[in-house]
Amino acid sequence: MGDISLEEIKNENVDLERIPVAEVFEQLKCTPKGLTTAEGEKRLQIFGYNKLEEKKESKLLKFLGFMWNPLSWVMEAAAIMAIVLANGGGKPPDWPDFVGIVVLLFINSTISFIEENNAGNAAAALMAGLAPKTKVLRDEKWSEQEAEILVPGDIISIKLGDIVPADARLLEGDPLKIDQAALTGESLPVTKNPGDEVFSGSTCKQGEIEAVVIATGVHTFFGKAAHLVDSTNQVGHFQKVLTAIGNFCICSIAVGMFIEIIVMWAIQRRSYRDGIDNLLVLLIGGIPIAMPTVLSVTMAIGSHRLSQQGAITKRMTAIEEMAGMDVLCSDKTGTLTLNKLSVDKSLIEVFVKGTDSDGLLLAAARASRVENQDAIDASIVGMLADPKEARAGITEVHFLPFNPVDKRTAITYIDSNGDWHRTSKGAPEQIIDLCGLKGEMRRKAHQIIDNFAERGLRALGVARQTVPEKTKESEGSPWEFVGLLPLFDPPRHDSAETIRRALDLGVNVKMITGDQLAIGKETGRRLGMGTNMYPSSSLLGQSKDESIASMPVEELIEKADGFAGVFPEHKYEIVKKLQERKHICGMTGDGVNDAPALKRADIGIAVADATDAARSASDIVLTEPGLSVIVSAVLTSRAIFQRMKNYTIYAVSITIRIVLGFLLVALLWKFDFPPFMILIIAILNDGTIMTISKDRVKPSPMPDSWKLKEIFGTGVVLGTYMALVTAFFFWLIHDTRFFTNTFNLKEIHEKPDMLSAALYLQVSIISQALIFVTRSRSWSFVERPGVMLVGAFLVAQLLATIIAVYAKWEFARIEGIGWGWAGAIWIFSIITYLPLDPLKFVIRYAQSGKAWDNLLQNKTAFTTKKDYGKGEREAQWAMAQRTMHGLQTSESTVNEKNSNRELNELAEQAKRRAEVARLRELHTLKGHVESVVKLKGLDIETIQQHYTVIRVPMAPEKLTEYERKRLENIKRNEEMLAALKVHAKASDLSAASKRQRVEIKAYKVSPQKKSKPETPIVLRRSLRTQGMQPDSKGLSDHSVASDPKTSKSVSPKKSSAMTGPLSFKNAYVETGTFVSLVDVFLSVAKKPHFGEIKEEFNASLDYEMKPKVGVSVSVKEDGVKACKDENLGFLIKDEFNGFKTCKDEGLSVGSCDLIKGVVKTEKIEVGSCVDIGSLTLKPENIARIMPGRITQMKFLPCSDVRMVVAGSKLGNITFWNLDSQQDEDNGIYLFHTHLGPISGIVTQQYCLSKIFTSCYDGLIRLMDAEKQVFDLVYSSEYAVFSLSQQPNNVNTLYFGEGQGGLNIWDVRSRKSATEWLLHEARINTIDFNPRNPNIMATSSTDGTACIWDLRSMATDKPEPMKLLSHKRAVHSAYFSPSGSSLATTSFDDTIGIWSGVNFENTSMIHHNNQTGRWISSFRAIWGWDDSCVFIGNMTRTVEVISPAQRRSVATLQSPYISAIPCRFHAHPHQVGTLAGATGGGQVYVWTSD
Repeated sequence: MGDISLEEIKNENVDLERIPVAEVFEQLKCTPKGLTTAEGEKRLQIFGYNKLEEKKESKLLKFLGFMWNPLSWVMEAAAIMAIVLANGGGKPPDWPDFVGIVVLLFINSTISFIEENNAGNAAAALMAGLAPKTKVLRDEKWSEQEAEILVPGDIISIKLGDIVPADARLLEGDPLKIDQAALTGESLPVTKNPGDEVFSGSTCKQGEIEAVVIATGVHTFFGKAAHLVDSTNQVGHFQKVLTAIGNFCICSIAVGMFIEIIVMWAIQRRSYRDGIDNLLVLLIGGIPIAMPTVLSVTMAIGSHRLSQQGAITKRMTAIEEMAGMDVLCSDKTGTLTLNKLSVDKSLIEVFVKGTDSDGLLLAAARASRVENQDAIDASIVGMLADPKEARAGITEVHFLPFNPVDKRTAITYIDSNGDWHRTSKGAPEQIIDLCGLKGEMRRKAHQIIDNFAERGLRALGVARQTVPEKTKESEGSPWEFVGLLPLFDPPRHDSAETIRRALDLGVNVKMITGDQLAIGKETGRRLGMGTNMYPSSSLLGQSKDESIASMPVEELIEKADGFAGVFPEHKYEIVKKLQERKHICGMTGDGVNDAPALKRADIGIAVADATDAARSASDIVLTEPGLSVIVSAVLTSRAIFQRMKNYTIYAVSITIRIVLGFLLVALLWKFDFPPFMILIIAILNDGTIMTISKDRVKPSPMPDSWKLKEIFGTGVVLGTYMALVTAFFFWLIHDTRFFTNTFNLKEIHEKPDMLSAALYLQVSIISQALIFVTRSRSWSFVERPGVMLVGAFLVAQLLATIIAVYAKWEFARIEGIGWGWAGAIWIFSIITYLPLDPLKFVIRYAQSGKAWDNLLQNKTAFTTKKDYGKGEREAQWAMAQRTMHGLQTSESTVNEKNSNRELNELAEQAKRRAEVARLRELHTLKGHVESVVKLKGLDIETIQQHYTVIRVPMAPEKLTEYERKRLENIKRNEEMLAALKVHAKASDLSAASKRQRVEIKAYKVSPQKKSKPETPIVLRRSLRTQGMQPDSKGLSDHSVASDPKTSKSVSPKKSSAMTGPLSFKNAYVETGTFVSLVDVFLSVAKKPHFGEIKEEFNASLDYEMKPKVGVSVSVKEDGVKACKDENLGFLIKDEFNGFKTCKDEGLSVGSCDLIKGVVKTEKIEVGSCVDIGSLTLKPENIARIMPGRITQMKFLPCSDVRMVVAGSKLGNITFWNLDSQQDEDNGIYLFHTHLGPISGIVTQQYCLSKIFTSCYDGLIRLMDAEKQVFDLVYSSEYAVFSLSQQPNNVNTLYFGEGQGGLNIWDVRSRKSATEWLLHEARINTIDFNPRNPNIMATSSTDGTACIWDLRSMATDKPEPMKLLSHKRAVHSAYFSPSGSSLATTSFDDTIGIWSGVNFENTSMIHHNNQTGRWISSFRAIWGWDDSCVFIGNMTRTVEVISPAQRRSVATLQSPYISAIPCRFHAHPHQVGTLAGATGGGQVYVWTSD
């Protein structure tokens, strides 16, 4: 554009606010295409940065400002007194005291200045990263830039939630809703049409539009008004507390000085100079001059620490308010959940004929943004095979963005035929009302929405219409309701634990969500929040529920666990009502409509990725997502507050002890203590006490706040005690010979200078030691202080001791007393220090009010507890029920009689509600069935078949009260079982389910009853019945009894019938025969397998040793050889089928048919020998093969027969021949061979007709199909948790036994070759490296997986070659087919991929592994090469994870899946055949097309 002059615009000689927009472009010499970067820089030189002028604060004035406060004034008055008034009695002015006081003032100011300046710089640097940004058009490209670089002529984009960065004129587009309350005081948003002006600092409440900047910085409307507004310094709560404590100390000193003046001069007639010196002692020693410095430095350092944890503090005093926060209102989406939505395609409901689920998805995608997307838009567009399909073949005319009022988006577009259409998606209620659904259609839609909500799924409505008028403003034809999309937003993996921690800390978390009530309750139930939630209508007193209609709104809000269907104005009302109930309330928010509630809350918390409006209204800005950051910030804030509170109690105590102690000494003994020595005490005390800002403290377990009565009461009592101790000490050294006679010391009672030294040392020691008492909640010698505090104390007291021992200062009237006296004084100080802790406890107990309450509260008739202690009794009932049914009692359950901590009533009520509600639901069989169906993902038919109640016969004469109640409960449950007709009700629930069901194969149990032992064996699973103390881990998936005296787990007792060989006939439990099974095994046993291809297998290794260029070779455990060539792709060599070729083309892109079960796939860069998109799940490959949970499953390693071998929790072994043509048995053969959960299945190498099985009952059996027997190989009293066999070694078994033991068993000699203790807890899996069989991997419940080299393991204490650590139990560790990687699965919700030469490369992939008690733990398994890992998902899908990309790249899903697959195995000889087993006894087998 050339060199232009814009001085006239800068000087505001041109009225850009009122002229037409076209003239604005002409005057600003710009176009709608925006400025170039070079032009923007030129204009920046003319107009300056788009920010207000900052007042630069003088560093000197800031430094001197630390000396300008009431406490400093008193010290400054003392300095003046030292040189002006202390000038009598023939003595010169007290220059030493004057200089000492000035030095003390400068030391305090210097430390305060440095620490606060450092903290301020750190905070400024962090806030710079949160500086307002804006979208600006530069060089004809949109980019996000700092708002301060804007200049007149720039084109900017304004959307919902943005703070307008500069004065601008709106261009073409839809009208905006702008909130100008901060500028004009207008309470409601105003509508701004194209051409109107918007002002800097206002907030966009609705709409999206482009605008041209006309003024920036000081030239904006806001900038002109800024100088008219004085920066008022509002006195915060923290400053009020400081003032109150300072005033207390000043008043205490004033009272002491007044008494001294009256007594010394009016009564005792002492000299003028002596009186001045004694007054100086009170002034200098009594004033806590370091208090402002210590507290401000503590808060500044704490603020910096919070920022390191992801919480940036905009307002310092928010730290103390967060420490006292007892209610946190949290948004659900993005805070409690991941805000990573996914569409469950199998549950999509279509209402329009001729449209399928893909058509509905495409319509929803068209009503979504393809750029600048929110979470919903991204999830829907991401479901398309190609995101470009959302705009393919259409021309966008107009897009209506989402706004909180309409709660929907819409697009107007022209199709390829020139016809106009409009599509909208949004909240289902709004879409239903938009379409005017009535009658049956409306009821059907609401029923589907409710069904979604009960499963924790959000519903999204989609509608469409034609626009015959062909204008974007026209209303168009009537809207047509297309259908509903289910959206799943999974909870964060740490939300449940974080909420539990928050409740334990006394912070009641309330969920505030705009979703449906059912979704809120389901989410709350999953997160352990309870289900006491209400719709937003209840906030306005419009609830139709009679049980809450009469309840006051304030009480309803206080008792609720959350609210659903909430609008922004409701959030403000919730916060307001809670504050009226005297709660310190925190509120999280991210949107512009959350700003009023954030501003109103005591602690407004803007979550990560919040809008500028939310950040500006908040007190704390989070930089990390999730609720855990807030809980961590609460703990840190309480630690910071605890440090400040500890110091204030110390400061008050020291003031009282100095004033009263030296008052007594001066008046009773007429002893004049030198002011300079009290100055030395103050300097050493302040230097030591500065370190408290970094002290190690134990945060308060409950919300804490400034309790001035407690601070003053504690300070007065402790100070008085120390003052009396000082007076007693002076009496001992002045009037008695106690120390002289006891310790054989020299006389000092007639030497005033030595008395001063002795008194100085005693006062110095006990004064500083007091900080250890005030900083601790329990015994001071139990809570370890910080190293800096201890070090400073020791250094200060060493100096004080040296001064007392050696000093001979005439100006200070002090003479050394020697080491003997110093040692005696230390002994006296230690003895008199010991009562301080008990005195502290007495004070706290007296202030709590429990001393009197305990006399009456135990009597219900006189109690002041709410509802006569009903809540407490309910909690006791809940705990009793848990104990009676063998459940672990909650660690946080509180017995008020025995608890010594103060509890937050609201948080305790929330915990009790959640616990009582959950137990009431599980206490009934009907509730048990419903909870299992809804929450555990199990098929209802499984519960129908296997829900039983076992009655244990007991001798009546031996029954305890507990056992009697337990038998009564069992009897009552049996009666309820019959009365409820649970099987019929379960069938009704199953019929109501909308899930597609197909006729599948199932085992057939023989009606003939087998003989059973006289006394049934009952496996009790609770920790209490196993004699174990409750721990944080709870019960494992397959818990067994544990003997605390040994490192091994004891197996269940075995009957004599089970401790020997079992024939097929006795073990078989189905109808029909097992002849076909035996025939299959005998046929495969006669064919060549491992042994006959051994030479060929070894020969193939030569190829691996000398590979060609570009070729990599790997050998799998089962003898399959895979070699990858850069040109040929993969060659898979199979012993029986020869070679197969699979090109290295990665995974196919796009959605596959639902029957194939692929929801979403992405291209994997690494090669794969199978196309994941080709895996299909057919009805004939689904069967329920056994009752109970499947714990182990393997394919028979044979290419001719597809045989699945599985073991269950009940001790059953099932063989399923998928290729069976027998109609009678469906190819399913069920045997009962063990008494507990099956822990391992291993096929005998080189002989497929022999299979080893291990069990928790301590038995290992060998199935021999030729002999038709399950032979007993090993028997132990301890449980066997895992089983494996080293490749090419048929004579040895490796199994995990007891708690961490590994046993190597020689099958021929039937003796143990070696026993090692490898882990601290049980070994869950054992696996061998296919490339080097001497390398073994083990996983354990102790939270570790280890890689061992069997060739170098010591016999006594073997050391692992590599230790792989997780935070919680590790369920599995498997080598990849090439042996170059190891995959671990842990209960800490991670999948670990360990690779490299020494497995040094680590990748942790997040995956929800919280399967609970009803489903076997997830175990990630490798596919047919190293390119992918398969693992189950709690959403009834199978995740395909790419180790290279460190994330899930595909999902297998099918409507035929009715339960959660948890255990998998890839067929070793048939690439593309994958089996998955469930907790209900079902097996799904995917095959490749």
